[in-house]
Amino acid sequence: MSLKAFHLFFISLAVLLCWGFGGWCLMSEAVRDRAGYTATGVASILIGLGLFIYEVQFWRKLKDLG
Repeated sequence: MSLKAFHLFFISLAVLLCWGFGGWCLMSEAVRDRAGYTATGVASILIGLGLFIYEVQFWRKLKDLG
């Protein structure tokens, strides 16, 4: 596996982890109505979105180079 492929895999995994954790923070019955978990969930989803945008830009750059 090349370093570029590993980078794409790792960023994809990070995006899924951020979105999964953010969803858990916002939807879990155990942490419902707690401001800290709500803020953490929103932040995690936004970070995942930023990582996704980065991944798309990286993928486009790879296609332009090759």
